[in-house]
Amino acid sequence: ATGTRPSLAAAAGAFGTGNLVARLATVNLFLLLFNLLPAFPMDGGRVLRALLGYRMSFVHATQVAASIGQGVAIGLGFLGLLGNPILLFIALFVYLGAAAESHMVQLRQVAQGLIAGESMMTRYQALPLSATLGDAADALVRTAQPVFPVMDGQERLRGVLTQSALVARLHVDGPDGAVADAMVPAIPAIHPYQPLSEALRLLQEPPSPPAVAVVGPDDRLMGLITADTIGEVMLTHGVNNRPPVGPARPPGDRAAA
Repeated sequence: ATGTRPSLAAAAGAFGTGNLVARLATVNLFLLLFNLLPAFPMDGGRVLRALLGYRMSFVHATQVAASIGQGVAIGLGFLGLLGNPILLFIALFVYLGAAAESHMVQLRQVAQGLIAGESMMTRYQALPLSATLGDAADALVRTAQPVFPVMDGQERLRGVLTQSALVARLHVDGPDGAVADAMVPAIPAIHPYQPLSEALRLLQEPPSPPAVAVVGPDDRLMGLITADTIGEVMLTHGVNNRPPVGPARPPGDRAAA
């Protein structure tokens, strides 16, 4: 009887190990199939875009692949409503990932051929380094700026103050708090003739600064580039490139004067 105990324990251990391996294989298979879904940000979405790229432009292929991915997300969400709540979270992840990828590619397309000096915000109110949060709140009411540059006595940029940081700090320090304690002390800077795509890259790099400064040869601030200003450039670019509305006239057919 004593000799049978090790053999039983070994059999139980072998059975448990085999069961664990089978579960790990099942999980890996599920992750593989999930990664092959034709939706961003999974590899399946990028493969679909590459295949579509043989028949259309990169931007158009991205938009089509993103739309297909969002359709997949809606299908997953419908299945989740039928009884698997986890699919609802997966559907939300896939839908937002597809929208983000499409938006990012459109931003990069707009940024091509543009320079920072053409896309920067030049009308803004700056705050002195000695300003209080109350002063910043008054400026926010007057201007509704998303970002305030903070300047020292030599008109050098020392940082930027965002709306969210201002509101959060007001609840802690009150209107007498210092702007210098609430501002982002250092943001990346570029020159006005650098490509806009460089500013877009800097805005996306961790820790995702709220703005990129555009400075002249003497390092004086000329303007700011934020996600909002790039969005406005994107909107303006789309309007300017919109095809004319109405039927086209044949050549030489002009209205009588």
